[in-house]
Amino acid sequence: MSGVRFFKKPGIAAVAMAAACTGLITSTAPAQAADCADWGFREMTTRMVISSGDQMGWGGGSGKDSVGPGFWTNGVKTWDGAVTAHITGPNSLSINFTDSEVSWDLVGIIDSQGIATGNVTSIPGATFRSDQAFECNVTGEAAAAAQAPTVTFNPILGGLRVTVADRSGKASQCTYSADNGFTRSFGLGANATTKIDIVPAVPEFRDWAVSVECDNGTRSDVSTFF
Repeated sequence: MSGVRFFKKPGIAAVAMAAACTGLITSTAPAQAADCADWGFREMTTRMVISSGDQMGWGGGSGKDSVGPGFWTNGVKTWDGAVTAHITGPNSLSINFTDSEVSWDLVGIIDSQGIATGNVTSIPGATFRSDQAFECNVTGEAAAAAQAPTVTFNPILGGLRVTVADRSGKASQCTYSADNGFTRSFGLGANATTKIDIVPAVPEFRDWAVSVECDNGTRSDVSTFF
């Protein structure tokens, strides 16, 4: 794979026509609820249309993480590669496409209709747009009704114990993040409690900013002196 895929290929209109003839361009899925508070991947092929006229796609998936074989095409030639994609928080999207020669990154957001847009950071000036809507995990109404988890701290031998208690009534996957860059993912059952032991941890005798964000649309921002 090299720069030839961008600089020596048919114009955008010709590429779009060729892609349509090979089934690469699909109609946009019906819009999701405009009050969606949290987005995820759909169980279908996900495609991103690049402003250069190219497309990239992969097998899709569910939840916040999607990893698998993918492709990049200019409508004439297709390159096979691997895709790693993540949705961080409610709607921040990052995608990496890698093959034997290059590694390209797409970074953007998912709008209120479930359409992703953003920049191809490794290709100056290039932007992208998804050709279909993402999956709404939690509507704004449901998120408003769900209470965020409680987060408490207790010092233990050699570190700190974090206790997270669900109040949403729905099982979820959560991420604990502190302002020193430490993160840890964990499961939290419906109305259940999870304990996280951070060991070893050296006290710095300052206030730590901590967030616990769950894929049911809830989030707690707290601080602790440690």
